Amino acid sequence: MEKTMNRDFALTSRTEIASVQRAAFAEVEDDFKRICDCELVAPILEAMGAPAALLNENRQVVFANTAMCELGGVVEREEILGLRLGEVLGCDLALNRMGGCGTYRECRSCGAINAVLASLDGRTVTNSVSVEVNRAGMERTTQFKIAATPVPQEEHDYVLVVFSELSVR
Repeated sequence: MEKTMNRDFALTSRTEIASVQRAAFAEVEDDFKRICDCELVAPILEAMGAPAALLNENRQVVFANTAMCELGGVVEREEILGLRLGEVLGCDLALNRMGGCGTYRECRSCGAINAVLASLDGRTVTNSVSVEVNRAGMERTTQFKIAATPVPQEEHDYVLVVFSELSVR
């Protein structure tokens, strides 16, 4: 899958909705290893069947199950580490603007970013999401339901997101 985002991109300018700040890729890899080393988390997420991912406090993917990788069109799980949901899903705004997913005026109405931000504030939220996707020259709109829930840990707080696909147009 073609990704245009720089995984270590960090910008401190003000944005329309969410921070552009990202953890360094080495931190994302450390989170991924920690999750893979846990005997419960990875197998439970895999068994869900629905696309699911754990996000760090900067909204970056630190673990994704196979279904999420398939939804994002990636073969190797590591390909989406450090990306944000819109970048994984192929959202035009997320991939083609410098700040990435969740940083533009248009993102204010995005169910995904709003669910993730609410979960980072400690709330469990379910929203509808509509993503304009342009992959390999094919344009489509995909609508999802996203459930986001906080997963507080001693060292880091995470957000668990689970998708169910509603329709593709």
